[in-house]
Amino acid sequence: MNLFCWETYWKKGDDRTALDYFQKMINITTEKVDPHHPLIANACHNIGLIHDQSGASDQAIEYLEKAVAIRLQIHGDPTLQAAHTVRDLANAFRNKGDTDQARRWYSKALSMFTKLKSQQHVQEIQARMLSLDD
Repeated sequence: MNLFCWETYWKKGDDRTALDYFQKMINITTEKVDPHHPLIANACHNIGLIHDQSGASDQAIEYLEKAVAIRLQIHGDPTLQAAHTVRDLANAFRNKGDTDQARRWYSKALSMFTKLKSQQHVQEIQARMLSLDD
């Protein structure tokens, strides 16, 4: 079974099948390798994105929080992947209507992108934070 074919299904808009493959990837990687493997962080991040796009904010937040925790545990210092996941977690809170939590996570993403010297992302996060005040 090719667990990496999820992308084909996701690009076709077949979120259910993509979610099934992500969950299989999590189960197999947890069982065979390590519950804190980067593949699990990637799968959780992508599951979170699918749920957020479909309006299932609580599920999106659950999976994105798992991805953030794994990424920070693996790397310690912020990485671009971790910062993107934190930003997407903030987006999920914003989409849910929880502006306090969105602002909290956007602040973390801003700090991470600043440390990473990613000016484009810094400007993006600043704009998103300003939009919370509208």
